[in-house]
Amino acid sequence: ALPVTIKITGIRVRSRNYFSSADYYVDGRFYTNSSKSTPIGDSFVLNGPGVWQTVANIGSGVITNNLYFYKTGGEYSGLDEIEITAYTIGDGTPEDYDYYIDMQG
Repeated sequence: ALPVTIKITGIRVRSRNYFSSADYYVDGRFYTNSSKSTPIGDSFVLNGPGVWQTVANIGSGVITNNLYFYKTGGEYSGLDEIEITAYTIGDGTPEDYDYYIDMQG
């Protein structure tokens, strides 16, 4: 879960930078929770090492305090980086919000 509720307006993802397709190929989609009832944009495929892709069709934004990734394809692969463009939801005025977490190690 995220420490605040945000309105996600964009997501960019990057595949792992390994040269075996079992390590970089990813087929997946983001949701607001593990029940997968509310998707965040379209599903996507990363088909190369270190490839960046923008998640399509997020529309005017999705309000959530959680980001859940469900991988439907890819043997040992995972996401290397996730960039989220979002605004905090507070007093009715969107504000820029910077948050970084290192999920490695």
